[in-house]
Amino acid sequence: VSIVYPPDTDTPQLAEETKTKPAETKQITATAGVWRAEDVAQAIVQGVQTHRFTITPGSEMRILSQFHSLLAPGLQWYFDRIVRQVRQSHRGA
Repeated sequence: VSIVYPPDTDTPQLAEETKTKPAETKQITATAGVWRAEDVAQAIVQGVQTHRFTITPGSEMRILSQFHSLLAPGLQWYFDRIVRQVRQSHRGA
């Protein structure tokens, strides 16, 4: 049994999700980029073959999964800042 924390992956699901994604979420997720489905699948297969319980494709996801408790306050501040900026820009538009 494994659990996978995939990054945004270039799939029809992501394309459909993006149509209704709030502006705040678009801004936050834009910094991480989008992975090719083949690359995510390869990371998952490799993780399963090596009997890893937690599969985190990419260094960003790996760091986040290992240090989420330490990073949470900073990430929360960063996300709140982005939300404020997006909302202010919509009010000023």
